[in-house]
Amino acid sequence: MYWKVERDCAAAAALLCLLYTFPASASTRLSPALSKVVVERASIKPDTLIDVIVFLDDNRVQSNAALSQLHPSPTRDERIKLVVGKLQAYRSQNADRLERFLETAGARNVSNYWITPAFSAMVPISSLQPLASQEGVTAVVEDAPLVPIDPISIAPAPVLAAGVSAQLSRLRVPSLWSRGLTGRGRLVCSFDTGVEQSHPALAPKWRGNGAPLSAAWFSTLTPDSLPSDKIGHGTHTMGLMVGASMTDTFGVAPDAEWITAGVIDQGKSLGNTISDILLAFQWALNPDGDTGTTSDVPDVILNSWGIPKGLFAPCDATFNGVIDNVEAAGIVTVFAAGNEGPDPRTIRNPADQATSPLNTLSVGAIDNNDVITGFSSRGPSSCDGTRIKPELVAPGVAIRSSYKGGGYYTMTGTSMSAPYIAGLVALMRQYNPDVTVAEIKYALVQSCTDLGPLGEDNSYGYGLPDASRLVDYLPEPTPPAFTIKRVMISDDGIASPGEEFGLQLLLYNAEGNVEQATATLRSMSNDSAIVVGSNAAFYFGSGGTTALNSEPFVVRFDSTFYHGQQLPFAVVLESPLRAAYDTLDLILTVGLPPNGSIALHATSRMEVTVSDFGQYGFAPGSFYNLQGEGFRYGGSPNLLYEAGIVVARNPLQLAHAVRDSLGRLAVSDFMPTRTLSIGWTDEEGGFHRDADLADVHSEIRIPISISQETISYPYGDDNGMLILSYYLKNDSIEKLSNLYFGFLADFDLLGDGELVSFDQARNLLYQHSDAGPAVGLVGLSNVRSFTIIANGTAKKGFTREELFAIVSSGLVDSGVDSAGDMLTIVGAGPFTIDARDSVQVALALVGGDNVAAVLAQAEAARQRFELTTDVIDPERILPGDFGLNQNYPNPFNPTTTISFQLTEADDVTLDVYNLLGQRVRTLVSERLPAGSHAVVWDGTNDDGEKVATGVYLYRLVTTAGTRTRRMMLLK
Repeated sequence: MYWKVERDCAAAAALLCLLYTFPASASTRLSPALSKVVVERASIKPDTLIDVIVFLDDNRVQSNAALSQLHPSPTRDERIKLVVGKLQAYRSQNADRLERFLETAGARNVSNYWITPAFSAMVPISSLQPLASQEGVTAVVEDAPLVPIDPISIAPAPVLAAGVSAQLSRLRVPSLWSRGLTGRGRLVCSFDTGVEQSHPALAPKWRGNGAPLSAAWFSTLTPDSLPSDKIGHGTHTMGLMVGASMTDTFGVAPDAEWITAGVIDQGKSLGNTISDILLAFQWALNPDGDTGTTSDVPDVILNSWGIPKGLFAPCDATFNGVIDNVEAAGIVTVFAAGNEGPDPRTIRNPADQATSPLNTLSVGAIDNNDVITGFSSRGPSSCDGTRIKPELVAPGVAIRSSYKGGGYYTMTGTSMSAPYIAGLVALMRQYNPDVTVAEIKYALVQSCTDLGPLGEDNSYGYGLPDASRLVDYLPEPTPPAFTIKRVMISDDGIASPGEEFGLQLLLYNAEGNVEQATATLRSMSNDSAIVVGSNAAFYFGSGGTTALNSEPFVVRFDSTFYHGQQLPFAVVLESPLRAAYDTLDLILTVGLPPNGSIALHATSRMEVTVSDFGQYGFAPGSFYNLQGEGFRYGGSPNLLYEAGIVVARNPLQLAHAVRDSLGRLAVSDFMPTRTLSIGWTDEEGGFHRDADLADVHSEIRIPISISQETISYPYGDDNGMLILSYYLKNDSIEKLSNLYFGFLADFDLLGDGELVSFDQARNLLYQHSDAGPAVGLVGLSNVRSFTIIANGTAKKGFTREELFAIVSSGLVDSGVDSAGDMLTIVGAGPFTIDARDSVQVALALVGGDNVAAVLAQAEAARQRFELTTDVIDPERILPGDFGLNQNYPNPFNPTTTISFQLTEADDVTLDVYNLLGQRVRTLVSERLPAGSHAVVWDGTNDDGEKVATGVYLYRLVTTAGTRTRRMMLLK
């Protein structure tokens, strides 16, 4: 048999009777209604079951005090996780004892709560007194149904009303909207009769549109259906918090999202009891069931319910611990004061709670003349008879809002006043997400316009809040900490000279406290870098830390820019919701920065720029402009569009430093393992520059290293030549076969047309025109093929298959002049190289005022080469000692190359450390063959994150020893 207690018992009479029947320790722990049941037990069967809730004496949010001790200023995220973690982990020392008692007493449906130390159960009436007498029990109350604070009046209203409601203007809410504070990114919750999810003014704002149903709707009666509202009350109050349509705004926070708990009067008999409210509070602290997330936790809970008078004793503490715990986690609880005025002490429990000066926050109703309504419940609190209640008032007469059935109604009551205050909480949290409950309440009361008697009183409280002043009383939000995490260029990812491109930035805000920021991109140099589209928005979302600009910036680089040129920009950031500004420095690199360094060979007649990464030229007008000199002869402009090497065994195992298949600039596959030397002069007057390089960027690396030497003769008759000598060394422990070498040169000579001819006697392929200097390539050592290719109307591109076919063909174009825009390729190979052995390929680039001068320089180049073979030491390419070279470039940004030499195959580890000795990145951890090696560090750690500016150590460890050097990253 199940028996339901009456709710209209007289609390005083019941308590008086109990004094004569039971010990005080037990009688004072039973609610008045249950005390009456015990008194009348003679007329009720003792095994009759009654629904009760048992509260224990351990108030878990002693964690509220612990919160301030553990972290002096926690963020909202930290606060929620700390409090929920403590609550869920806590187990009352009396809980086990009580569970055993309930089991032996024949209780049914026993459940315990973590929101506060409590149990719900169906208990035999005969066990009520023993239950109340259990150690640690502080209260036993009826699990009674709750009812909404019903409106005084209700009437249909127009479907739409243009503009902003008069009540919002009285509260001066539009002043916050003008600052961007509309509730975006915030979440409100109501404990009410439910909400009609499909209402046009509310449907787009429901959190369940993008979250699981269980994280956006709580109901013990219809948990698997969309939010509904059989009464219409909850739909009306939710509208006053967030409601808006295209032409009609009546909600305080129209851009906020909502969730709701249907826990009051859903039209079901015996439904929606106190236990449902406890479960709802528990749900609101972790709606999605994942304690690792906090964006699902609402900023405020609007409560339009109360305990009917007489059901509990005055100032019953049933909900004190629950509300304290919820607010310790940062959720503001707002209660309607009730519609049972005008007599004193008519505010219902728990709205009359007075455990702190502003707890719980109760709201009374004023009319259109700012006069307290006759129905608005009054203070003081029934807890001590002195604590002033309510705290605030807001408009509550004929308030228009959404209603069930998709329509609009006006209602009158304090349940219409409280949503205005709850909506203001969402706006304050948007301004500063980490503001505490106490700080929010302080700002609300400090902003008030005093109404009625001077000062705080039991009708108006502190008065009517002025939304325009709220922010003045809130702590300023933590400034966002913006950094640029990644820079992305549209299309091919390269911002070439003369190109207009889109620019996207991945911004990172370590604080996670800005939902949206606007940015303006400004060029900080006088160069012709034009910002065509300079404005963009970044949407981080609630608690988000990263965002891309929604629309790319558009930038145009001048065609005179050179590759590797660094241009300064400023990204000016504004967060309109916080009036927070920041300016970030941004460096954009033009085109492709070089893989290594370049240097000049200059004679009295000729200038040639060389590199240590397999490419040549680099002047304005060249394919790869690095502000070098290219190739100039006799004071001419640059004549060399492009030159570069190719090393291959097959189309897949091929490394090159020339154009791609579409004729576009490509990153050289080669990088220096020993950087280009500053140069030295031999006894014959030859000026030498040398370097070592390897195909670091090849898709399939060839186990060779290349030692390059370039020689010019600044003075005398041999001033029109540059000798290029390459030693190709087999770094593997096995014989290397089918190796080819190629050198591509595309000269653009002066005049209307170019002619290319081959002189077999001199092993010379030369190019000339009807005006200006002539040029040529001379094969000096192991060069056996000479190929002439017409560029056509545009610069021709080469696939890997085409490059390999050319360098491996052995073709010699025989003496037939070819006209047009031509390029030439000389080739060597195939070579078979024993392990640790090498082979030399040498050629000369020669120039002259005419063909005869070129022929003479070709002869002289061959004689010079024969004289210098003794000067060039082939053993120089073999590592003479285990060693670790200084990185290049240094300082660097964003990448640098680290090279080292092994005298024999060995197990190698190459690590990067910071100055604290902490390992940042492992670059190499494998067995490598003898020879020269190089690796590129991009300034990231093992997790792919960019490291900070500063000095770093790199350490090479092998069985032969350990070497350590320093390098500096600059940003």
